[in-house]
Amino acid sequence: MGSDPDTTASEASPAVLDMLALPESGDRALSLAALLEGLAGDRAVLDEGFAREVAGRLVSASSHLTLDAVARFGLEDVVVTFQMDRVMRLVVTGNHPETGAEVTLRWRDRDFDAVQLVVSREAVAQPYTFATLDFSVRGRQAVLLRALDGGEAGDGVTVRCLATLGEATHWRALIGTTEVAVDFDDLRLLD
Repeated sequence: MGSDPDTTASEASPAVLDMLALPESGDRALSLAALLEGLAGDRAVLDEGFAREVAGRLVSASSHLTLDAVARFGLEDVVVTFQMDRVMRLVVTGNHPETGAEVTLRWRDRDFDAVQLVVSREAVAQPYTFATLDFSVRGRQAVLLRALDGGEAGDGVTVRCLATLGEATHWRALIGTTEVAVDFDDLRLLD
């Protein structure tokens, strides 16, 4: 972890794409660790760009994916986030409809073989939203390229993280003491 943000995706092997392909019938389960290993191929470093690539692939298959642990809790409005802050974590939040509680589940990367991803032939009622939070850019200085509420083009900001939510990528940055969302192309990192 720790590279500059790169939103380009590399090609996964056909065998890996088959892992996310719809099964002939019923369901297919695989561990998150197996999926990550398959998508990684021969890469030596699994960095923030890789995590964004994984989340993007899961976005495209989301209408047929569930996480076994999340399904057991019966959560709704689920957001599955790959958080990167020196190590990768999987953070899942959702609402428990019977109690009205918001539930958060967290796994460290070393526990990803226990996280079961289920690919179903049938579409799920409420697809998950896949996201990433990349904190490797925390504290970096940047310049706004267009005016925002509370900031003008050319103003300096402090980056908090680079985030994806579904297919959208944006920065979280501080303008003074106010945290704002900035479109990916509307901010330039300084060296």
